[in-house]
Amino acid sequence: MRRISILLLFLVAFIMGIFIPSHSYAYIGSPPSTGGFFTEKNHPLPPEVKIKKAIVRYTFSEKKSIGEIQPTVTIRYLLVNQSKQAQNLDLTYLLYELTPEANKTAKKAHHELQNDVKLKLSLNEKPIDYQYLRYMNRGEWLVPKVKEEWLVEPIYHQPLAKLTSQSFDNTVGVKTKITLAAQQQAELTISYRDRGEFISQKVAQSIQSHLFLFPPNAFWDKPDLRLELVFKQPYFVHSNLPFTKQTPNHYGIQTQKIPSLWLFTIADGTSLPLATQLFQTNMVKEIMIYLFVMIIFLSFLFFALANLMRKKWLYLLPYLIPMIIAFILLPYPYLSPGGILFICLSLLLVAILHFIIYLLFRFIHKLRHKTS
Repeated sequence: MRRISILLLFLVAFIMGIFIPSHSYAYIGSPPSTGGFFTEKNHPLPPEVKIKKAIVRYTFSEKKSIGEIQPTVTIRYLLVNQSKQAQNLDLTYLLYELTPEANKTAKKAHHELQNDVKLKLSLNEKPIDYQYLRYMNRGEWLVPKVKEEWLVEPIYHQPLAKLTSQSFDNTVGVKTKITLAAQQQAELTISYRDRGEFISQKVAQSIQSHLFLFPPNAFWDKPDLRLELVFKQPYFVHSNLPFTKQTPNHYGIQTQKIPSLWLFTIADGTSLPLATQLFQTNMVKEIMIYLFVMIIFLSFLFFALANLMRKKWLYLLPYLIPMIIAFILLPYPYLSPGGILFICLSLLLVAILHFIIYLLFRFIHKLRHKTS
């Protein structure tokens, strides 16, 4: 019996290893980066020009599913020229990488920026022109690193991945020129649609993440920063910066300390998969472990009852359990390739348990027969 038990454990481990990938979480790589005017290290902002105030707002106005919704990001910078002379500024704003087709020519890039990204820049509400920059070198730019503990799924606050470093090798952006008169205050406004990063593999409830970078502290003068999230429908939200829930669909952060970046994740808050609610986890790997344990326990129980009660029809029930569990609790369609694989492996596991229970009760019966 000990050999059979060891064999069963190896078979279960083998099944788990086939069915469940070795990586626990869905996040691969780093989210696209947007936000913050950055200047080259050799050409910083003039010390006389400072950012006095900034408002960053993500507006999720569309009622679409996670992965399809693209929020409108609106940033308002209040710039102050503290000198007695006019200042000419060359500023570069970071954006996520455009599609491969758009990157072929500057004309196609501008078309995508205007029609899909809907990028708009204005100074004191007057539109200003910009130039598209492709594949900026990370070594020439002041960019922060993402800490791995900041990337968290928003439902049960579980870590999504370990990020060794934030890659900006393919960072793109737009460059613009503005002039500030002596002692002038001007509001610089940037607006665009942010696609974020879609996380669907290995999580039961899909997740979307967004990353916003801030200008370095040296650019600010007694900073006043406000961050806002505005939703059309309920979402689960997790942010690396503490926020307050002002209304059910409106979150805000007010701070006088400038962070290096803002990373937040969202998930649909209108409904959750039953397995996610039952097991209090959004990770498919953990859900699968719970489901297999449930199948083993229930199958063992029904096989034991069938032997004790000598009811042959009870032997059929354990073979129905995987299909019932797949239909009710599986975090993806039970007729999908993954669902069919889950059912087949579960039936194999039930058959192995059936054989072990049969041998166990046969051994007990022989033992009783000898003692009697």
